[in-house]
Amino acid sequence: MEPEKEEEEESRTEFSRRLFTLDEARELLPRIKKITRRYQEEVDYLRSSATGRSGREAAHRQRLIEDRIRKWCRDILALGAEPKGLWLVDFDSGDGFYFCWRLGEEDIEHIHEYDAGFAGRRRISWR
Repeated sequence: MEPEKEEEEESRTEFSRRLFTLDEARELLPRIKKITRRYQEEVDYLRSSATGRSGREAAHRQRLIEDRIRKWCRDILALGAEPKGLWLVDFDSGDGFYFCWRLGEEDIEHIHEYDAGFAGRRRISWR
């Protein structure tokens, strides 16, 4: 098996997808926020410290940034949620839609259908 495909297979089996009620997703949100903020701060620091650098040093910083983002994705997946974009997390309801949260939002207040993505987000009409 090719190394890339082997790694892909491992990541699929390593993390099990989980279904969430809105309450369960909201209960997990403080951990998601903490993890996300930590990685976001690290990435921001690496980006700002890369300014003005060139060549190998800039490439090294970029690899560090990519590594931090991959680790963030793994940490989110390990909790059963799904990273869907940079600092964007979906919680599968099992009913054809995701509860959706992104960094900067205080609570989970949006949903979108499986195939709609971020552009199809709408406010949750029930609490």
